[in-house]
Amino acid sequence: MAGASNKGLGLAGKAFFGGLSAGTFALGVWQTQRYFEKVEFMDQRAEDLALPPTTLSKSLAEPSQHGSGMRRLVVQGKFLHAYTILVGPRGPPPGALAKDGPMSGRAGEGGLNASPQGYYVVTPLQDDASQQKVLVNRGWIPRQFVLNGVEYEEPQETVQVVGVPPAKREQPKFIVPDHDFAKRQMFWFDLATLEKINGIGSGQGVLLTQIRPDGAGPLTSYPVQPPIETVAEVKVTPMVHAGYAATWYSLAVAGTYMTRMLITRGRG
Repeated sequence: MAGASNKGLGLAGKAFFGGLSAGTFALGVWQTQRYFEKVEFMDQRAEDLALPPTTLSKSLAEPSQHGSGMRRLVVQGKFLHAYTILVGPRGPPPGALAKDGPMSGRAGEGGLNASPQGYYVVTPLQDDASQQKVLVNRGWIPRQFVLNGVEYEEPQETVQVVGVPPAKREQPKFIVPDHDFAKRQMFWFDLATLEKINGIGSGQGVLLTQIRPDGAGPLTSYPVQPPIETVAEVKVTPMVHAGYAATWYSLAVAGTYMTRMLITRGRG
């Protein structure tokens, strides 16, 4: 019996613990790759946003050659307010109300967002140059505006809007309720439905997030837009990937050491 207790790790045990060590190491490699990909993507975003705005007509005729596809676009025309859709409820865009803190629109510790809730105002604009309807996310309004019927800005004259397209189409991660068209409210940026509502061909819709003009003063009206320096923010930053990678590598080293100790147990 004493000899059995000194027996080293069996073949099945070696395979199990060795597999755990290899798996955690592979996850560390994956997170390292994601770190460098995210850094490259964010650098490309910054380069694209630094370029001068281009017109929608030029953008459609010459598809963006930039990796992030977030070059600023300028459109000019009149908003079709009768077709406005509210998307939410959700917090304000990062940096629209405050640079940091609970009003910044960013998640705090534990991933919880303590920002006030509200709705994004999506209004089609008839672009004078291309004669195409452009879906413009004009900014965010507080939920109380909707509940209490508070008016917000709805310019009737011809306006010039500078915005950026989203990096990718939004897709809900969980089951969400059906859109409430009676109240002209949607729970997520459902581009296919927005196209259908506005008579835009499938896959031809252009959604722009309007950004706050450079040098704009204090907020005095709603909807509020994000400043250009925050529109390129990502939820999972490169440092988060670096932290994940360090954790997985540490587990791989610890697992390898423990596996070696179990294999050599009872020898010598």
